[in-house]
Amino acid sequence: MKAKTLLVVSDDKIVNLLFSNFVSDDNIILVKDKSSSLKRIIKLIRKGSLPILAVLKMAIAEFMRPNSKPQLQFLVIKSSSELLSLYDKYLPERIILFRAGLIVKRDQFPQELELLNVHCASLPAYGGLASIYRALNNGDYNQKATLHRVTNVIDGGEVLNELPYQMEPSNSYRRNEDIAYETGYELLLSIL
Repeated sequence: MKAKTLLVVSDDKIVNLLFSNFVSDDNIILVKDKSSSLKRIIKLIRKGSLPILAVLKMAIAEFMRPNSKPQLQFLVIKSSSELLSLYDKYLPERIILFRAGLIVKRDQFPQELELLNVHCASLPAYGGLASIYRALNNGDYNQKATLHRVTNVIDGGEVLNELPYQMEPSNSYRRNEDIAYETGYELLLSIL
């Protein structure tokens, strides 16, 4: 089976809620990224790549969200090598990442493949981990969900499209995070 798009998403409540009404077709293969783990999070905190307060806010927001299980079929991967195996099996025209925690290096994939990421904060200012947390801490409430090409530098590729959104200082962290990811999802739908 050859599909046009491999859509790789995280395995969390945000994605479950956003995709609860998603209508897929034969041109899209849905893939859940289950590469994140407590061990990986602790390693990122120790390295200083992920602020512990950001982790706490994200964890509380995730815990407080309702859970919804999309009635969709997802393949499951836990590494970028497994993503490469899926590419080899399905030979899609493009791979799109949305909230995926995988570290994907562009040079691991054929150059003719369109490899894209939807990042839910303005680039280049808020690339990488804890982007919404950092934007809120900086009082930078005017943000943009961005569609960009994947390169070997995390969130460093050419920005192809942006969709602005507004966070509010009076909102809870969770509500601001929801606004960001709802906007990113809207951007994702516009390219599918």
